[in-house]
Amino acid sequence: MKYGKWIFTFLTILWMAAIFTFSARDAQESTEDSNRAGTILCENLIPGFSRWPKERRQELVERIDFPVRKAAHAFEYAVLGALIFMTVLLHAKTPKPGVKCVWTAWLAAVGYAATDELHQYFVPGRACRLFDVAVDGTGALIGIAAVALISYKLAKFNKNLEIFWKI
Repeated sequence: MKYGKWIFTFLTILWMAAIFTFSARDAQESTEDSNRAGTILCENLIPGFSRWPKERRQELVERIDFPVRKAAHAFEYAVLGALIFMTVLLHAKTPKPGVKCVWTAWLAAVGYAATDELHQYFVPGRACRLFDVAVDGTGALIGIAAVALISYKLAKFNKNLEIFWKI
């Protein structure tokens, strides 16, 4: 995988563009997206949900809106954190990049989260919230930790492999 670092660089930029696109949606569009996601969750997790009266379904979907939104934030940034971490690892010049790459990836993800929130401030009906940056940063850390753990387990499993994908 000679071009791995460039593939991950491209995927990282592509994912950042996707996050930017979601953030550019106005409040009404964002709420509709959250309601759709909440409805899908309820339909798949609550037996008979689709047979409930419309008002009761809508009430539950609105009640879970906040956790659905925050879970979406965390997921977006878990993926971003994992992608940035892989990009940083693959571009690292040292044989054992370690903790420095974790910090670099996490700070890059949190920095992007902060600029993303600032971007939302200028979108009609949206707001800039420090809490969302914290949720995003936590999600990024989870994504980074997942990749680091997988790398560690693979390296331990195969002694010849220092870090997976390091080609």
